[in-house]
Formats: sequence, C-alpha cells, structure tokens
Amino acid sequence: MTIQLTAFLVSFIAIFLRGFQQMNVIHSKYTMIAITSYLLALTDVAVVSIIVEHGWNTVLAQGTGAALGMLASVYIHNRWVK
Repeated sequence: MTIQLTAFLVSFIAIFLRGFQQMNVIHSKYTMIAITSYLLALTDVAVVSIIVEHGWNTVLAQGTGAALGMLASVYIHNRWVK
C-alpha cells in the first residue's frame, strides 16, 4: 500500500472518530464516548507516526481523508445512532 493511501485512510479514520466523538458528546452517549476515546488515541499515534516519517508529502492525502471522514461521521451518526 502506498504511503498516500495509508495517509488518506488513517486520516479518514482519525477525523471520522473525532466527528463521531463530537456527536456522541452532544447526544450524551457515555459508553460510546469512552470507547471512541481509546480509538482516538490509537489513530493519534498513527497520524503522528506518518507525519514524522513522511512529512509534507502526505498533506493532500491527509486533508482529503480528513474532509471525507468528517462528512461520513456526521452522516453515519445521524443515520444509525439514535
């Protein structure tokens, strides 16, 4: 897998989780807040590792993944979490 695709996927997941976490907080989903917090910690380490190893070469892939991840998180949370 190329670093661009990896950067895209990791960024998508990380920002997806941030958006999902925000929606969990807004709607007081306490168990989901706790679970998502641990997943966020994992993705934070992955994102930092990619940046340290590959630097600015991944900005476009990470930005695109972040934008799509946030849109997907709000859509999915609104659609499936009651």
